Amino acid sequence: MKFCNSLGAEERKQITANGDDLIKVYKAPLEKSLPRDYIPEPTNPAPGEGRHWIDSKSPESRGLPFTKTFIYGTYNGEIVFGEPMLTKSWLETQPNFTEALKLPEVYSKSAYYPTSYSVKYDQTRQAYTVSLDRLMFRSSKSFEDKI
Repeated sequence: MKFCNSLGAEERKQITANGDDLIKVYKAPLEKSLPRDYIPEPTNPAPGEGRHWIDSKSPESRGLPFTKTFIYGTYNGEIVFGEPMLTKSWLETQPNFTEALKLPEVYSKSAYYPTSYSVKYDQTRQAYTVSLDRLMFRSSKSFEDKI
């Protein structure tokens, strides 16, 4: 489950994360368009996604085991997606979990954005639900004022 705010399927196919495309992959977004404490992931960019950004205050960033986190992805200087990343071992604990997201101060596209995410296990169906929750409309006006 991820939100994508500006790229369609065909546009995502164009993200090769190779050669000249790396200029767009590494184009830094405005500082306030990423949540506080988010830093570039120290791995190679992902084809079809762009550059991943992780919370530097999350447990795995401080040497603790990775279980769950929320990442953002950027391409050509804009956030193009956000998604929860979850380990299989954490899901096997059958969680009933909701967490508020760290949010940017400005948005490059006017749209509804999640402010939290949830992971729930339904014992009867033996199924998981991962959802992006509490959508709030965010205007790009403050972003446009910054550029």
